[in-house]
Amino acid sequence: MVKLKSLIGVLLAFTIFLSLFSVLSLYAEEPATGKESSEVKISWEEFKKLLKMDTDEIKLSWDEFKKLLAQTGQDVKIEYNIQDGMVVLSREQFKALLEKMKKPDVFPIIPPGDYLITKAEYNGVVAQNSTTFDVTFDLEIFKKERTSYPKIRLMPQGVALRVIELDGSPALVMVENGWYVLTTDKVGQHKVSLSFSVKTELNKGPDVLNLTIPRTAITLFNIDIPATDVRVEIPQAKYMSVSKRGNYSNVRAVLSTTSNVALKLHRTIVREKKKVPAKIYTEVMNLLSVEDNALRVTTTFKLNVLQNSISSVELYIPEGYSVLYVRGQNFQEIRDWSTEEVEGRKVLSVPFGGEKEGAILFTIIAEKILTGEGGEIEFDGFQVVKSVRETGFLGIEKKSAAEAEIVGNEDIDVVDIQELPMDLVNMSTRPLILGLRYLRHPFSLTLKVTKHEELSMVNTVIDNASVVSVLLAEGKVISRVIYTMRNTGKQFLELSLPPEAEIWSLYVDGKREIPSKNKEGKFMIPLVRSRVAGESIASFDVEILYYYKNNSLPLVGSKKLLFPKADVVISKMLWSCYLPLEYRYVHFGGNVEKEDIATGIRPLLGSGRVFTYEEVRGYEQALESWEQPEQIEDQKIQQAQRMLQSNFRRNKAVNAQQDLMNQVKQEIGFAENIERERGKGVTDVALFKIEVPTSGQLYRFAKTVVEDEQLFLSFQYTRRWIYSLIKTLFFLIILGIIYGLRLKVKALFLKLKMALCSRRDFWIKAKTPDGIKVLLILGAFVFFFISKFLFVVFILVFLLAWLKPELIFREETKPATGKERTTKKSKKAKAK
Repeated sequence: MVKLKSLIGVLLAFTIFLSLFSVLSLYAEEPATGKESSEVKISWEEFKKLLKMDTDEIKLSWDEFKKLLAQTGQDVKIEYNIQDGMVVLSREQFKALLEKMKKPDVFPIIPPGDYLITKAEYNGVVAQNSTTFDVTFDLEIFKKERTSYPKIRLMPQGVALRVIELDGSPALVMVENGWYVLTTDKVGQHKVSLSFSVKTELNKGPDVLNLTIPRTAITLFNIDIPATDVRVEIPQAKYMSVSKRGNYSNVRAVLSTTSNVALKLHRTIVREKKKVPAKIYTEVMNLLSVEDNALRVTTTFKLNVLQNSISSVELYIPEGYSVLYVRGQNFQEIRDWSTEEVEGRKVLSVPFGGEKEGAILFTIIAEKILTGEGGEIEFDGFQVVKSVRETGFLGIEKKSAAEAEIVGNEDIDVVDIQELPMDLVNMSTRPLILGLRYLRHPFSLTLKVTKHEELSMVNTVIDNASVVSVLLAEGKVISRVIYTMRNTGKQFLELSLPPEAEIWSLYVDGKREIPSKNKEGKFMIPLVRSRVAGESIASFDVEILYYYKNNSLPLVGSKKLLFPKADVVISKMLWSCYLPLEYRYVHFGGNVEKEDIATGIRPLLGSGRVFTYEEVRGYEQALESWEQPEQIEDQKIQQAQRMLQSNFRRNKAVNAQQDLMNQVKQEIGFAENIERERGKGVTDVALFKIEVPTSGQLYRFAKTVVEDEQLFLSFQYTRRWIYSLIKTLFFLIILGIIYGLRLKVKALFLKLKMALCSRRDFWIKAKTPDGIKVLLILGAFVFFFISKFLFVVFILVFLLAWLKPELIFREETKPATGKERTTKKSKKAKAK
């Protein structure tokens, strides 16, 4: 047999062919024109001939085989073999696979339309009775099959068009459906320039211009207005700036995608300021936050300045409070504020950077440090100096374990939380615990703050633990663990694995990491901090692949598998175990919950789930319609779904369809993940030389709320041929017993036959011990074809009735004969 060549050689040859093809295509030219390179086309049949196989067998990875198989359609069946974890195809099988592959679909690229105006720039000058515009359009005309020239709508017919050019040359323009339409036979990128005038009346009302334009992605609008005392408004503008240029106001704007642009001018009325002092009316919102060691105050002032303007404002600072920040209306920090002592009181001066009038909004953040274990703390509020009237509200929130209680209030009233303004409620990220209102200064509020001891909280939790373990007959165990967890403060996850375990690979939040060991021999898994979005904490995955070697499985024995023990609470875990096919499992034990097929003596009676990687494609199709099984018509897919299902009776939390579906995905992808790690190039690890079995008996186990507990699974097993031998011997023993008792069985049969002649005598005989024994034999015979479990039960009860009848039957009373019954009846008649 010719030595097998690897698939890499085939792919390399194909790559060289593509390279040569690319070089040849660069040098191929049409002799007639010399402008365009010629095209080399190859048919699908010729392309298949390029993949000549001079080997008898071709090896493919499972992933490569699936990609090729996907090109043939779901109904095509290809015979193949699996050797050393690779799919092996003969030359004839590989050619058959190529023959059945679908030809690649080639879809022509369809442009979105005949043309596209990508950008428009309008430059205009407003006069007394008209406005003149110079417009530039960036135009893209797509190449496509058409029977006539494309028609490009530029401007409505209502404007007076003066000049229109395409790439600097006069353009062909026509009027159609109320629009000036450009038409040309050119394709590609072009520039269209045009000038037009539109009627405007500058002195009539605010609506100066209303122009219909084509919709473009980028629209720039520049216009000069012969006035400086106007306020400009363009409703469609996302950005607008106005600058003065001599007697003109230059307006530059960026418009949203629109088909209409409007220009409005509002005359600015300049009033002479009265030389009177400004009147300040103040509304205050105070948020008091009770923290561990301080009382933080966030105060928002809304000033209404009348009669004149002000450039700054002065406020009295409450005694004992320190100002931390001062922020303006747009939350921009005001840095040049200052404090000074005036007549024994601290005064805060807040500048506004210019004269201000009307509504003014700013915020002050201050705090007062708590001493010792808390105590009483006073707050009499910030007071605006020279304010005509000041009213305000207070809201109190708690941000720590300290408790706040109102012990004194003067000229300030406690109100219901619902009566507080929404502006104050929205200032807090937590629910407010108290609300107050005052109408004037001075007022005083006294709070009693009591500190309580804070208890440590769980800052790291594993929401879900998904584990898949494969036990090989030689005692080797390969496990893949995926922890879905949330972490806000833990640096490492301490993991206790079985003795002599080796971690093969580790991924934390999708990135490869390196584990370490502490002095106690526990593995230290580095963690990342969860991303916090608002009140929610995002979870991340920790994926661990580890291996350890144990004693090989003898003919008969018991085994114990350990679940990875973490120092973090696990909310829910699912554990899938692949066990060798050549063994029969008698009983499963341990401190984990077993699915139905693994409970009691069901494993002994043959209840189980056989998983083969040859049927992985069917499993994947079953997963695609997992949540809607009623839509499945394929019987094989329905059977695969039933086989992959699990049911845990005591713990319904692990029966969630989504969790089970994710677990099945991990089971199906186990071998592929092993192959993925093999492909990392780490060949010096012993585990990479281990072949993962392509089939096994799959059982699932579960547990909820696992905290500092070593979970384990124990099971008893025997070789299948030993189990078959014991079952055969047991059956032969029963046949021997029946043969030894054949005469009594024959007598029972004759009695039963006689009893059948009389229904009443039949029930009398059936109630006797002999009759019950016959019924047990008949029941065992019937259930041998229906239920093996009930068959064993009937046989055991029959043997118990035969060997130890006193445990089942009561003391027998001899039934009366027919003559005795007649005598009793005559005696009763005489007595009457």
